[in-house]
Amino acid sequence: EKYYSISSNDGFLMLSDLTLDVKGGYSSEYGTLGIWAEDSIVIKNATVTISGKTSTGSLTLEGCQILSPEGARFDKEKRKVVDANGNLVTNLKIGKKEPVTGITVTPSNQTLKVGETLTLTATVVPDNATEKGVTWSSSDATTASVSETGEVTALKKGKCTITAQTKEEGSKVKGICEIVVTSQEAPAKFSIT
Repeated sequence: EKYYSISSNDGFLMLSDLTLDVKGGYSSEYGTLGIWAEDSIVIKNATVTISGKTSTGSLTLEGCQILSPEGARFDKEKRKVVDANGNLVTNLKIGKKEPVTGITVTPSNQTLKVGETLTLTATVVPDNATEKGVTWSSSDATTASVSETGEVTALKKGKCTITAQTKEEGSKVKGICEIVVTSQEAPAKFSIT
């Protein structure tokens, strides 16, 4: 198996409408280099897996995004892709954005008594959506609250809607569960004579 890096001597590199797996070549001067261009790299509508450093003056992604590692970004000052902690990334996956088209909350409606809890499940579609995370909220947190993991707690008699909204930037896709909270039944009274 051979390893190669992709570089541009004229300062600009465009990768468009392709699938590419770059297993970086080793350079004694730069270490393992995946993709390099002095001025800029543009990756457009492409799936690119890179083993090795990505080094350039600017990185532009069109119709795709950094899929892994999570939280990775291009650091203009370092001229490299770094992870969420600012460390150099040497294994990078860039791919097309797969938007969320729907969210199903299970169960879709539920009756609870005051004090009861229920854990909801949010299923994001399609299965290969880029962003699978959701944010939970309650239309009336005094009737029923919901945690960031989807656990609902019934607090007082009434009705409310629990919503799971995608964390996908700019999307308004959501799923709901209708909650009805009833009063706790008073314990039966006994009289002893």
